Amino acid sequence: MYLTPQRAKRVLEAVSGVSAGRCRLFFDYAYAEVIRGEGGVETKICTAEVKVAGEPWQFGIEKGGLAEFLQQYRFLVLKEWVDRNLLTDRDGGCQGNVFDSVSWALAERVN
Repeated sequence: MYLTPQRAKRVLEAVSGVSAGRCRLFFDYAYAEVIRGEGGVETKICTAEVKVAGEPWQFGIEKGGLAEFLQQYRFLVLKEWVDRNLLTDRDGGCQGNVFDSVSWALAERVN
């Protein structure tokens, strides 16, 4: 999300091109709607904070479009985490800020 779209795509092309055998990627990403300035109050707060920090989000993937996006780089989505409850402890307490403007993914390169 911090890279330009062109840079993010070049990184994925490079990883896909040099990886052999089983190669996995674990990453987080912003939704494209966030990059376009759409979304609710929480999204606007989050994007304002990263902009003030000097690290504005520049690249996002459409909600529901991760598999199609990664396919062009020969990666298959193994798991995608969009559940805000994943960062809770055994007692249900939140262990960090989880924004609904991002998701996490685990993908594997397919031959």
